[in-house]
Amino acid sequence: MSCTTTLPRAQSPRRPSWPWLRGLPISLSMQTQRRAFFLAGMLGCSLGLGAGVGSAQAATALLTEAQIEGSLAPTPAAMLRDAVQSALRAQQLELTPESDLAVAYSGEPMFRTCRSELCLERLGRLLDSQTVVNYTVKTEDAAAKSSRPWRLGVQVLDVEAGAFGAQLTEECPSCSDAQAAEKLGALVRRAVTTATSLPKGTLEISSQPAGATVFVDGTELGITPYKRTAFAGKHKLVLRHLGYRSEQAEVTVDANKLQRTEVKLTAGTDALTDGTEGAKAPVYKKWWFWTAIGGAAVLAAGAVTAAVVLSSSSAMTRSAPANTFVFTF
Repeated sequence: MSCTTTLPRAQSPRRPSWPWLRGLPISLSMQTQRRAFFLAGMLGCSLGLGAGVGSAQAATALLTEAQIEGSLAPTPAAMLRDAVQSALRAQQLELTPESDLAVAYSGEPMFRTCRSELCLERLGRLLDSQTVVNYTVKTEDAAAKSSRPWRLGVQVLDVEAGAFGAQLTEECPSCSDAQAAEKLGALVRRAVTTATSLPKGTLEISSQPAGATVFVDGTELGITPYKRTAFAGKHKLVLRHLGYRSEQAEVTVDANKLQRTEVKLTAGTDALTDGTEGAKAPVYKKWWFWTAIGGAAVLAAGAVTAAVVLSSSSAMTRSAPANTFVFTF
């Protein structure tokens, strides 16, 4: 389901259109109002409060903030990002505005540091992007040196499949800033080409009894009955259900085909150790947490969050994003 939420333009502040926000004062900064609309949109779409329904644009890519380890001055950091952006545009990808990403980060701060497939998928869906690109840079202080060692990494996530289509790294023992930027751009083009060329099929999983937690390749993705797009190839499945023994299996998804798998669980004590994320995993790595963000389960929390945001107008300094967001769940 897609829900289009139109934000007020910067030059014409007005009261929020949702009934439960109309009583709020209008003497707030426009950026603060936009943050409130962002949070309200996340909640409202799932509750049928959105302003309308829209379709996703084709070939859009979301570029997250770089993960930088080591000392990197603003100028070479900007050079690297420009190289990544140019590489993505060369692949005929339309970039999601950075201002939109800034609003997403301010609305849900955990997005800024979480780089798991689940987090990046939800961020991509929230900002209506088909591809999410994350890049990492590890380098040393370049004091009085024309070159230095670099380690560059690129991850490309396919939002539809909810999985990385490419994870590439490259090292340059002695590169200038310009050379590192050139190599990073080339690495991005190669990663995007690899990810977009991967064939996909559909994985459908059912269990007896239903309601089992589904892990696909070590990531908790939902409960049975479960169905979604998956990359063609072999996948490791683990099903867990309270009061039943966990079961694991390996399935092969063929390109453009539906792979159905049914698992019968046996009552008993679970003694399976399979390396999947356990109960101690951070809450933001759980599929149900991200489902709840867009659902009625966070009605009270969403209202409180919106109220807190509305009361913190003095903290807002970033420029307003584009006028329209499309929330996809």
